[in-house]
Amino acid sequence: MVLLSLVAPAVAPAEARHTSPAVAFFYGRPVPIVELSHFDWAVVLPENVDARELSKLQASGVQAFAYLSLGEAAPGVERSWVLGTNPAWNSVVVNPAAAGWRNLILDRASALAESGYRGLFLDTLDSYLRVLHGGEARRAAGAALADLIRAIHRRNPELKLFFNRGFEILDEVGALASGLAAESLLYGWDANAKRYVEVSGDDRKWLAGQLQKVKERFGIPIVVVDYLPPARREAAQQAARRIAAMGFVPWISNAALDVLGVGSVEVIPRRMLLLYDGAETPSLQQSPIHRLATLPVEYFGCIAEYLDVRRGLPKEPLAGRYAGIVTWFTDDEMPDSLGYPQWLLEQIDAGVRVAIFGHLGFSASKSFLTRLGLEAPQSPPSRPLRIAGRDGLIGLEAEPEPRGRGLLGWRAAASEVNVHLRLEDASGQPTDPVITAPWGGMALEPYAVEVGYQDRARWIVDPFSFLEKALALGTIPVADLTTENGARLLVVVADSEGFSRPAGHSTAADVILRQVLGAPLPTTVVLPSDQPAFRQAVSVLPNVEPVSQLGGLLANGNLQDAGEPSLSELSPSGLPVGDTFQVYLPGWNESGVSSSWEARRFDPQHVIALIDRAESPRRLKPIGLYYHFSIATKSAALHSLKEVLRWAMDQAALPIWSSEYARRVLDFRSLSMARRLDGSWQFRDLGRLRTVRLPRASGWPDLSRSSGVAAVREVGEWRYVSFAPEGQPALALSEEPMEGAHLAWANAPLERWSSNGHSLFLRLKGHAPVRFAIAGADDCTLQAHGRWIRPARAAGLLTFSFAQADTGEARLECRRE
Repeated sequence: MVLLSLVAPAVAPAEARHTSPAVAFFYGRPVPIVELSHFDWAVVLPENVDARELSKLQASGVQAFAYLSLGEAAPGVERSWVLGTNPAWNSVVVNPAAAGWRNLILDRASALAESGYRGLFLDTLDSYLRVLHGGEARRAAGAALADLIRAIHRRNPELKLFFNRGFEILDEVGALASGLAAESLLYGWDANAKRYVEVSGDDRKWLAGQLQKVKERFGIPIVVVDYLPPARREAAQQAARRIAAMGFVPWISNAALDVLGVGSVEVIPRRMLLLYDGAETPSLQQSPIHRLATLPVEYFGCIAEYLDVRRGLPKEPLAGRYAGIVTWFTDDEMPDSLGYPQWLLEQIDAGVRVAIFGHLGFSASKSFLTRLGLEAPQSPPSRPLRIAGRDGLIGLEAEPEPRGRGLLGWRAAASEVNVHLRLEDASGQPTDPVITAPWGGMALEPYAVEVGYQDRARWIVDPFSFLEKALALGTIPVADLTTENGARLLVVVADSEGFSRPAGHSTAADVILRQVLGAPLPTTVVLPSDQPAFRQAVSVLPNVEPVSQLGGLLANGNLQDAGEPSLSELSPSGLPVGDTFQVYLPGWNESGVSSSWEARRFDPQHVIALIDRAESPRRLKPIGLYYHFSIATKSAALHSLKEVLRWAMDQAALPIWSSEYARRVLDFRSLSMARRLDGSWQFRDLGRLRTVRLPRASGWPDLSRSSGVAAVREVGEWRYVSFAPEGQPALALSEEPMEGAHLAWANAPLERWSSNGHSLFLRLKGHAPVRFAIAGADDCTLQAHGRWIRPARAAGLLTFSFAQADTGEARLECRRE
């Protein structure tokens, strides 16, 4: 027997972070504060950052550097300060010896320090070389510039100074530099020609040599800023790895530095822009983009950001900040004045992928279709139509039927276009309504969904596979709202609507209190405000969360008649309303379960089937149940409700209150993630949402290189990884199976999970007697509540059971045979 080594969280040494910080430059607006929290240093334009944003950035541990140009200014400064011009950037080169300019810079530096900045990025330190050609003039300007930098330091010694080049003055002021940046080692921007260029071998060799000398002499971080268009993301990733291999800190972005580029870490955009036309569907809640498209978007860990195109299109770059664009229009009548076709092509040219459902939204020109690799027929498709080809994306819930109404007849014209559904007309002319391509994809009506009786929708296209292919979402870890500590979440809500209705010889409230709430199933109960006695009776129940209202939560938004369960009956996580976000409960409102409700029938199997539909082949939602007290007025309905609740209790789930679920939904919308150059992942602002999901083929968590990994559970083709609540989690993957004790599942949230190398310290606290299982060990003992506890053994797991809903502070010691 040997003591099992329990791996402590991997943390980069402070010295390593100092000499090789992750650095980002962002000069655009709005500044992505959450995304920049992944970096150690961030250079920003101070005019684009307000005090609240600066405070939040610094609170996340980021050293914010305010951009300050010492050698150039916008036209219009005092003419006596000007040495020359820089036409490429429409600026003037100023004389660092000019007293007025010197005072202006010193005052600006002090103002930035007073506003909260603790660092300055000093740019244009060699601009005087552009306009001064005599040796003596250059030396004098360099000496004046060095003296200005010393003056900045004397007046504000707490400010870190980050130089952009300035090789000529390092002998005098290099000791004051906290870091040095240089542009264009591999790729650059030709400001005169307005194009991206590859740096010549000679220039690259010279600059690399200069940077290496500075690094060796001063021991400061050397940052290389290279330029590539956003569409060349893969080339940027390769350039970042090459620069890092040379020993420098990389940052690869566009010429304007207004997109999130690639550096030592690459922030993975989680926002998805969802476009709709408010003139078609004035209610966002009833629009197909919300009812149908958002659920699969969120499944991939993306945050849905809706935009009514009638309110104006974004002017800021989307590349690097959005995972893609999803559109769902119901006609092609968008006004030309919106400029939507041109805007859409600009996004595609910038590398932002687009998934189009329903209609394109406008009448496409020949040139527009050509850009998408499509062409229009010379004449409309003639009947009869037949299905000429299809693949696995087609026929998820409904089979495609040859229908010509509304069919545009577009067909693939480029080899890189993948056709997933092809029709042929009477003359053999093809039409391809479902395609994917390097720019994205289309699933056009009437072949995206089948709309039947009372607008009941069923998917023809598999929206998950379609979005994955169209948006190239890849196989990255994604934030998951369904699972925690290896167990599926369970949320049960009882609404007091119908409180006083008669139910036999009692009221509905009495029946629910005696027959339903008395069961040991944690339930959120919405209490009536005018029934103090009942409120008191419910409040003392240990398994009940009493609330006066749901606090902005909504019942499931996609209520339809009973029938074969469809994905269209499952709602997304919630609905934006003004500046707030209303969370949908993950369950099912019993009033929408059966079209035979008036006949006093309630089918529990439909509810269970719908929950199962959200479990296989993909886990899409927690187990959620939402019912009204009035259900107790129907004996058959009450019996069926109790049957469903018993079923839920048997699912080894992790029950949480509705308020706790809502907190996780809001945290889902705020967390961020980034990929390091070594392929590992880091996460920020997880809050109460502690789980990510990844394909099993991605590998196992490597506990020796990860931080905060607590639970790992396999469900189907997926691995669910849950993190401890402490610190900033990191996840490194390996092809080798995990080594080390970890949670396989638990029915309660983690309050603590840490290691000293030989013992694990944990606390699980929930709303029901705690049970949890440990994997990765042959034998474990747990010290809790003043005693040592032995586990039960089954299926290779070590299971611990408590009579309480809180383990208290516990210590786990494990051994490996």
